[in-house]
Amino acid sequence: MLVPDWVKRAVVNHRIFRYSSSPERGVKISKRYGWRLVLATIVLAICAGCAEPDRSSQAQLMVNQFYQTLEQSQYDKAIRFFSDELVATRSAQQWVDYFARRAIRTAVFKDVETNTVFSGRFYIFDYQVTDAKGTGAETITVFHSLADDTTQIVSYKVYAGLPANEAN
Repeated sequence: MLVPDWVKRAVVNHRIFRYSSSPERGVKISKRYGWRLVLATIVLAICAGCAEPDRSSQAQLMVNQFYQTLEQSQYDKAIRFFSDELVATRSAQQWVDYFARRAIRTAVFKDVETNTVFSGRFYIFDYQVTDAKGTGAETITVFHSLADDTTQIVSYKVYAGLPANEAN
């Protein structure tokens, strides 16, 4: 295996390499360490292929479906997008009443942020929402779990809206 000159100079005294004074022969990697290098390269290539794919488009599709159910006044269906922990913060009827009072007309995607944790991936979506009281902002956090391969809304934050004539 021929190695460029800059590598020769960098590793000439390293124990896994043997240096030959003959320029034609170059630096040779000993067989013992050469196989380790090949094996390590193969393992790294396999691990790179095992990386979790980005599912932000899947998560955004789910959030869009959530807002479509709200726009169509299908509040019972909208609650099904929530995680069990989020649903437990209010009764199902309180969620339905809340959504009915808001009467969301439109939701426009603004931004997404992705955070990876050991157990999965968080997607934090910002939306501009127009409802019965005007225009405001909402942040929805979606979690994709690696343990059971599920994607659910785990946080739903509503920020005070502006009157319709003051919104951008």
